[in-house]
Amino acid sequence: MFFKNFKNFNPIRIHSRNYMFIPRAAFSLLRLPIAAAGTGLGVSAYLNYKLENAKKEFVPDWLNESLNNANDYLQSLDLNSLNLPKTPDYDNSPIIINDVEVLKNIH
Repeated sequence: MFFKNFKNFNPIRIHSRNYMFIPRAAFSLLRLPIAAAGTGLGVSAYLNYKLENAKKEFVPDWLNESLNNANDYLQSLDLNSLNLPKTPDYDNSPIIINDVEVLKNIH
C-alpha cells in the first residue's frame, strides 16, 4: 500500500476531497450568530414579561384608565374632515428652488 510509509501521506489532499467540508464550515461560521440571535430574542422576551408585570404592579389604575380613555378619544377623531393647507405649487416656485432642480438634473 501507498500509505504504509507515512512520509508520503498528505492529509491536505485527502481533506480537500471531503465533500462535507463546505457545509461543515458554513455551519461553524453561522453557529455563533444564530446562538447570539436566539439569546437576544430570549432576553427581549424575558424583559417584556418583566416589564408587563412591573406595569401591572406599579402603575396605578387611574393612570391606566386615563391612558385608555385618551387612546379611545384619539381613535374616534375623524382626521379626513380636517381642512389642511394644500402643498405648494412647485411650477410657480421662486427662482431659487428652480435653480436647485436644474442643478440636480445636471449630474
